[in-house]
Amino acid sequence: MTIFQHKESMLFERVSWVNGVWCFLFGVFYFIYKGVYKHAVLSFIAACFTVGVSWFVYPFFAPHILKTYYVRKGYVITYDDSSFSVTHTAIPREEHSEKNRNST
Repeated sequence: MTIFQHKESMLFERVSWVNGVWCFLFGVFYFIYKGVYKHAVLSFIAACFTVGVSWFVYPFFAPHILKTYYVRKGYVITYDDSSFSVTHTAIPREEHSEKNRNST
């Protein structure tokens, strides 16, 4: 489970494997509820073209999609017990390359 906290509003959001279950049960509507409209549209289009088969595949990616979405929206990871983390997406390229120059 990963817990995110927004920098300004101090809101908390949790992401875990349960998000994949909710995505499986509600599909497109789950992404609309979470505010991830890009993936709501993509999952709807994929479901139309694959005659619903993508509905069984998309839930495996839902936790990663939500983690990336929250990091891009300005949330900070406050707790992460998973082996996978998206902290690399939180560092802008300029800062990342500057860190590499300073460490060598």
